[in-house]
Amino acid sequence: MKLSVKASVAAVLLSTFSCAYASQTFSLEKSEEFFELSKGYNISVKDIHADSEVHDFNTRAVKVDNDSNVPFYRYLLEIEKDGEEWSKQIIVFSGVDNVIGLDALLFGQFLNTTDLDHLDEKHAYDFYRNLHDILSQEYKVFKGEYEKSLSGYLDYMAINADFEGYIKRTGAASDKINAALQAVEMPEPPSPEQLISRFIKAVNDKDEAWLLAQQLPDSSERGSGIYTRGLDVLYRYFDALGNPAEFDVVRQEESPSYIKTPHTYIIVELLNHTEQGKKIEMEFTFVDTFGGRYVGEYDITGVHFQ
Repeated sequence: MKLSVKASVAAVLLSTFSCAYASQTFSLEKSEEFFELSKGYNISVKDIHADSEVHDFNTRAVKVDNDSNVPFYRYLLEIEKDGEEWSKQIIVFSGVDNVIGLDALLFGQFLNTTDLDHLDEKHAYDFYRNLHDILSQEYKVFKGEYEKSLSGYLDYMAINADFEGYIKRTGAASDKINAALQAVEMPEPPSPEQLISRFIKAVNDKDEAWLLAQQLPDSSERGSGIYTRGLDVLYRYFDALGNPAEFDVVRQEESPSYIKTPHTYIIVELLNHTEQGKKIEMEFTFVDTFGGRYVGEYDITGVHFQ
């Protein structure tokens, strides 16, 4: 039987976070001002996916369990008062106490997580914390509406049928945020060849911690299982091959420019192994996301096992 170890990059690019393999807890706490302004309102927070659990947020703080390993995630604030309802997106970050107030409302108003997924956790959170400086004059206007009343602010920021009015109220702020986001510079990730060299070394050393850390943070449960089980087979096969470490690049392709999340497909031939005369190739697909370069897929030919 031939081994084919794949965590399909197509599935990765189309996957939803609801099927992710890891879990974490996001901490949400109302700011002092939002706590006062929201008195008399019924507030809950829920996942963006249908049929997700609804968490009561009429308290000062709430902790929300999330089945993912992503550095930031989006939720919906459901706000209701006297028969009126509003739904506002917020973006929360892992490993911090997320303060929900005007900044969180504005950030979720103008950005989606897909706008940020080229950033790592630190750069994304630093960008969020710099929101006040990015917006400068526009922030004062939004804050003025916010301080009058929560319902007034929510109506002011709603699109409803007045799309032209909404663009007039928010267009300049949206342009500034997107321009500032494009100006954020991320460190260059390791080259595919560097990662392959390190991957092969880790297989020879059976460095499972490093290898598991190369999985996509939003890998599906199925993809993660395939990836992990395949490592055990690679350990045995590389031992049988004499633990080769060198390779030649046979083929390399970059994803088309219209694909938002860049990925690199590369085939290498293993050299100096014990099965001389036999061509053994490895295939990798690297995905650039969340500020890093991750293994979206790997495969190896020539493996037979019982």
